[in-house]
Amino acid sequence: MGKNNATVSLIVPIFHTASLVNCIDSIVNQSYRDLEIILINGCLSEESVMICQTFAEKDTRIVLLEAETPHIVSALNYGLAYASGEFVQFVSAEDYIDGEMTEKLVAKMDCDTQLVLCGYREIEYRNRRFFTEETIPQTAGRYLKHEFMERIDLLPHQFLLFSPNNKLYRNEVIQNNQIKFPGSLYLEATAFFNLAYWEKTVGMHAIAEPLYHFTSSAYESGQIPLHSQFESRQKLYQQVENLLKANNTFHGKNKVLLQRMRANFTLSMLDSLFDPANTLASIQKKGIISEWLMNSDMQHSMQYPNNSMQEKAVASMLKTHNVQGIYSYFKTKHLLKRPMSPFYHLWKKSRSARKLS
Repeated sequence: MGKNNATVSLIVPIFHTASLVNCIDSIVNQSYRDLEIILINGCLSEESVMICQTFAEKDTRIVLLEAETPHIVSALNYGLAYASGEFVQFVSAEDYIDGEMTEKLVAKMDCDTQLVLCGYREIEYRNRRFFTEETIPQTAGRYLKHEFMERIDLLPHQFLLFSPNNKLYRNEVIQNNQIKFPGSLYLEATAFFNLAYWEKTVGMHAIAEPLYHFTSSAYESGQIPLHSQFESRQKLYQQVENLLKANNTFHGKNKVLLQRMRANFTLSMLDSLFDPANTLASIQKKGIISEWLMNSDMQHSMQYPNNSMQEKAVASMLKTHNVQGIYSYFKTKHLLKRPMSPFYHLWKKSRSARKLS
């Protein structure tokens, strides 16, 4: 079958309905018409059912499935098991895609290419205004697997690397190698899926256009215990390192990129303990910090060149197992960021100055 009439199985897990109509509308109106549109309803509200049925009555390409469990990861695997197209594409129900996205992705999928990815646009609504930010691959063009691995540092944003939504896959590669989304954490599951897929590729193509439109990137992580998130992410980074080493590309900027990803995640995990939404008592937070300090991966994550002052301070406290120091540091940081704090405006001014320097 030639790629011009190859069917694309487009999988849409549905767990929210706020932007569902806009999402499905962007799919059914794609310039590329040979689609198998798989809607997996995990929301099960009357509204979501009605929306899906309304579209299905007008478009015979739509297949309606009911999610087996209330988790997005299992819904993705359910969609893969049903998909019969030559190619596979994913779209989240909160988002929408450019009218020519599928056509442009398919056009770059030649016989020696197993993966096509593109850039994306993040859309955020706050203070009664829409804000957009574009991220596009700096590695535009076709690459053999080894060439792509050598330049993976030019795809620093994790959604470019790990999200399935800005990519087109060959279903044959997925099915023959039994590649699935593991675990229950969305971000880690999609990253593991992509890593497993990359290992089976020969060539890939990157398109320097923001064809995917993210309006939300929050998937279940807030419902998962922090220690589970930490353990899962460490396994992910280790698999990335193993893949780079297997392709003799764990050096230079690639090595620095992975080290920085580890450091940023460590800081974000510690920071999340003091988020206003976190209701844990002080003794519980200190207990979690103490547990994390016993993990060599956390200490190792902060040891790389060009640390910022914050990273050096945290690294020093991690090295000496200074639980009270880490607790006080991040608690004070959040107190200073509160709008009512007398230091808030000083903090904002100093932050702006650092950005300009």
